[in-house]
Amino acid sequence: MFASSRIIGPLLTLLFFALAAFATSPLVISEFRMRGPAGGNDEIIELLNVSSTNINIGGLKLKRSNSTGTISPIATNPSVILAPGEHFLLVGPAYTGTVPPNQIYPIGVTDDGGIAITTSDDLVMDAVGCSTTTFREGSPLISFTVNTNRSYARKQGGFQDTDDNASDFVLITPSDPQNHPVSLRFDSISKLPNGRIQLQCSGSPLQTYRLLSTINITDPFTALATNSAAGDGTFQFEDSDSGQLSRFYRLASP
Repeated sequence: MFASSRIIGPLLTLLFFALAAFATSPLVISEFRMRGPAGGNDEIIELLNVSSTNINIGGLKLKRSNSTGTISPIATNPSVILAPGEHFLLVGPAYTGTVPPNQIYPIGVTDDGGIAITTSDDLVMDAVGCSTTTFREGSPLISFTVNTNRSYARKQGGFQDTDDNASDFVLITPSDPQNHPVSLRFDSISKLPNGRIQLQCSGSPLQTYRLLSTINITDPFTALATNSAAGDGTFQFEDSDSGQLSRFYRLASP
């Protein structure tokens, strides 16, 4: 028994550290850049669900750090369900890519900075960074310095996570961001105290949409109003014609 315990003990210890080295967060930063063809705000932060279950990313935070260690917020994710293997794309205010983003954030990350995805309680789930910035895992990546369409992508299709940025990421040209399929939808409909009908909606960030309505579903829909989505894709309408007993609504692009 004594000899057996001396063998099993170290083996269990080695196994524990091996698993810890390759442990992964269910949500990772799978591609990013701090600079693109349009300069320092032409940024990409792509998230990926690497787990085997659905994840609601609502309330999770994106944060940035610079080379001096200063930490500040980038964005808070809206309530979106990511199925296993699905992405969510956040971009900077000068984004020039052709893949529609899921969210646009107003402030950029410094070329030698870092990015982290955290819980609503600020617990870091995953981090990547350049130089010796606060947000990074293991060895840092080389900073972005030129206005080129390229980015760092996580290896193995976004699934490699050894907690060492230099080992897990490779520089790719051109950038290859992937988004979560954007659906134009009504999120909620409610009646306000003033009698108006308020409709909360979601679509693509900064895109303009029309609200159509009809009293009878078999009749043509007519335009009531237009509005543009915010950087997180949300927008709303109010219908002042509350005297109708029933009304059908439809969302449409211009």
